[in-house]
Amino acid sequence: YFLRWTLRSWAERPDAFVHAALGAVAHAAGAAAGAYYSVEEQLLVRTANLGCEPANDTVPQLVGDGLTGKVALSGEPMLLDDLEQCGVRVRTGLLEITPHALLLYPIKRDARVVGVMELLFTNTGATTARELLEYLANDIARGPRVVDPAAETARSKSLEEELVIANARLERLTSELSNRERVARAAGSGGT
Repeated sequence: YFLRWTLRSWAERPDAFVHAALGAVAHAAGAAAGAYYSVEEQLLVRTANLGCEPANDTVPQLVGDGLTGKVALSGEPMLLDDLEQCGVRVRTGLLEITPHALLLYPIKRDARVVGVMELLFTNTGATTARELLEYLANDIARGPRVVDPAAETARSKSLEEELVIANARLERLTSELSNRERVARAAGSGGT
């Protein structure tokens, strides 16, 4: 819930939405660094950074090239774990580290990949991050939404009406169940 609230809270600042989404997922899962790549006309463009060098000098990459490009092309997440045993070193904006895992997760809108989130872990949080992204990917893909107060009020009224109806049904079922229990007890005690 907190992560969804964080994403909604950035709805007024669309330019910061992807940064907020990346930061929220990375913080919740304990990622050491991360980046978000937007898919723009068969190119991957890094649009957000967390703990890695700024994107100023990066050249867009073609969808299909490299690991990130392959995830953008296939639409399937990729988790590389036990990287520390391979001796892989990664340089971030702050330091050079030997990561435990790398998660590349496609963000889809209507079955089309619109971005890829890349998270680097020095701990075992990659599985948690993958679960979070499975839960939040649709919200991230939709992007910031401006809430229409009138529509929210109408939706709330509709939900309240549904709740009243559901409560009435529950009370009726509870009453019927109580009556059946009384009949069953009376039949059980009368036949003894």
